[in-house]
Parts: sequence; structure tokens; C-alpha cells
Amino acid sequence: TTTETPVSTTEPPPTTTETPVPTTEPPPTTTETPVPTTEPLPTTTETPIPTTEPPYDPLAYQHYEYDFAVDLSAYEQYMDPVGEEYLILVDADHPLPKSYVPADLVGCVNTRQDGRDTQKMRLYAAMAMEALYKEAEEAGMLYTNYVEGHSGKILSLTTAYRSYGDQAYLFESYVERETEAHPDWTEEEVVALVKTYSCPPGTSEHQTGLCTDMHNWPTAGRYMAAEFSASPAGKWLQENCYKFGFILRFPEDKTDVTGITYEPWHFRYVGRFHATRMHELNMCLEEYLDYLTQYGYVINEGLL
Repeated sequence: TTTETPVSTTEPPPTTTETPVPTTEPPPTTTETPVPTTEPLPTTTETPIPTTEPPYDPLAYQHYEYDFAVDLSAYEQYMDPVGEEYLILVDADHPLPKSYVPADLVGCVNTRQDGRDTQKMRLYAAMAMEALYKEAEEAGMLYTNYVEGHSGKILSLTTAYRSYGDQAYLFESYVERETEAHPDWTEEEVVALVKTYSCPPGTSEHQTGLCTDMHNWPTAGRYMAAEFSASPAGKWLQENCYKFGFILRFPEDKTDVTGITYEPWHFRYVGRFHATRMHELNMCLEEYLDYLTQYGYVINEGLL
């Protein structure tokens, strides 16, 4: 007998397939910044404050103060005037008319006492010179070359203002002297020589009343220039004159500019401010005035 295995009437349970859970995080959501629809505020640009200084003015007055051994306060206004009144230039290119005579000439108390006429200078120059001599005396400079009965003299003024006529006479006398000394020379050669130490009439600044010759010798001359400049009085004058408003007019190292040989006895008044500036810049008058023209200065304008 065959026994059949009964067929099961129940179905097997269905197989379940699970969806795996992702192990990575989803990518982050990107949020875009919205573009502004309004225009940005305008940028404000500030005007920078200028840092440059005003143009340099070499004529802007500056007070220079110096210590003196004596009280010269009464002379201060004369030693230190304000302005360009005393910067007049006189030479072959800037002659004075024959009729020119300064209106404020006064006598100089330090004129050499040997019978000559009292020398004259313009008021401010004469008063500043008086102050210079007070200080020179205190410094012991008046009698450095003076010995009783000797040819040496007291430091003093020998000549100051000269008229057009006086200068003409002096110049011609030098021409006659040099003609005799050089008989083989032409007149042009003689005149050229004389012009190295004397000026034709109208071209000498002695006519301005602003300059003077001063020394402690019987007379000034080319032969004694080196000795006087090396003497105590000569050195003191050159080292201190600017404090009183004076300059050494014809320095030894400026003969190619001035056209005049070295004269350590010839001093010119310009006022302390300009004298100090020339001292600082190591300039003679011609160089200083050329320097000022770079800033608009006009030589001799309004001075004659």
C-alpha cells in the first residue's frame, strides 16, 4: 500500500527585503544670499589738508639778536632796520646820476682827527657805525696799532660819502699817477688798472653815503691789505661787522664777482638782517642781490 505524503495547504510566509538606512548625512542645503536691489551709499572722499609750507620768502624780515659788551640798546633801530632801503647797488651797470646826493647825511663822530673834514654817512649808517666803535673800543681794538710818535693810527674813519665831483677828481688823479708809472701803457690799459681799485664817477658807492674806509694805518693801499686784514683790528672788523649791519664790501675771495681788488678796510651798510644773511650764505652784495632776484626782487627798484 502506498502512503502519499500530504501536500501542505499553507504557503510559506513571504520574504521581506528591508531598505537599508543610509549611513551618510544628506548634503547641506545651500542658502543663497539675496542680491540687494538698492544701490550702495556713495563713498565720501575728504579733501586732504595741504601739508606744504608757503613759498619761501628770503626778504621776510627776521630779527637777529647779538650780545654786546656794552649797552647798545639805543642804537638797535639803526643797526637793525626793516626793509630793503639800504640794498642799493652801485657799479658800472648800475650808475648813480651826477645829481644824486642823499638827503639824510650826518657827520661821523669817529672821523680820523688829523685835520680832515668830518666824514658823513646816511643817518642809519652813521649811528650803526657809532655803535660798532663803542663795541670795538670795549674790545680793545681802537689802539692796537697806535704808538705815540709812530706812523700807526687809532682805528678810525678816513673817508665816507663822496660827491660825484669828488670821485671824478680822485679817479683822474689815479689815472695820472698810473700813467706816469707806466709810460709805455696805453690809456685803456691805465684806466683798466685804476678800475681795479677805484671807480669812475657815478659808479662808486661812496656817493650813496652808505660805505666807509676805516683802518689804523696812515693811508689805505694795496700794499697793506694783507697786513691789515691779519691785524687784531682788521680781523675783529671782519668777524663782527655784520652784527652792526655792515658787510666787508670787497672780500678777497670775491674779486672775480666785484671786479675790485681786496679791500679789508672798506665796509658797507645794509642793515643787520641782510648783513647776517650774507654772512651765513658767504655771499658778497652782487651775489646776494642775484640770489634775491630768483624770488622776484628787482635790483634798485624804488631806491633811487
